[in-house]
Amino acid sequence: MRPPVTISSIVTPASSYSLVDLADVKTLLGITVTTYDALLNLFIPQASATAQSFCNNPFVVETIQDQLYPQSDGVPWTVKDRRAPIQLSRWPTVAISSVVETIAGVATTLTSGTDFLLDAENGQLTRLNTYDPNSSSPALPCYWRPNPIVAQYTAGYQNIPNDVFDAVTTLVKMMYYAQTRDPLVRAQNVAGVYDASYVMGTGPGGEGDLPAYVAAKLQRYRVPVVG
Repeated sequence: MRPPVTISSIVTPASSYSLVDLADVKTLLGITVTTYDALLNLFIPQASATAQSFCNNPFVVETIQDQLYPQSDGVPWTVKDRRAPIQLSRWPTVAISSVVETIAGVATTLTSGTDFLLDAENGQLTRLNTYDPNSSSPALPCYWRPNPIVAQYTAGYQNIPNDVFDAVTTLVKMMYYAQTRDPLVRAQNVAGVYDASYVMGTGPGGEGDLPAYVAAKLQRYRVPVVG
């Protein structure tokens, strides 16, 4: 199934886009005083934004509206690979507020479990054939016709996954320790009067933009972007 044309907008933004909190970071760093709170409160949003940008995924819970336009493949104007689900722009899905399909020019509100099935973990909607008056079979997956669909839903991680938490706190710790030493130095040698190798070899913006340990933790959450 060719992906639908999707126009996505945020209805209710998250109250915070930080993926870790100050108390946890201080615990990991062994800090018990408030002396460095202001500094850490600068590092946490920066590290969170780095992880979110790398993954093309904000992770936090927000209310989203997707306007979806499934692409048809000619007469009889059905969507290719007819039982393939429609992919929402954000997942995992916390709750579906509404799914409205415009059928023959009429905006029709669909009912979860009756008109469509929700795969919450992957953010996918599968159409059921209950709208077909000639069908005598129980509700079964069927094709989405190329009708405009508007889905409003809440999506994101209610609890940030442990490996994402680990990746972000690692970035924060790197920023913190960089105040007194370069945390990316892998090895140093004074023989030729100083030589150093670094964890990142390609520099900012390259494939090695993140340390391998951090990138490996985040890679599984990376959302593909089609140009």
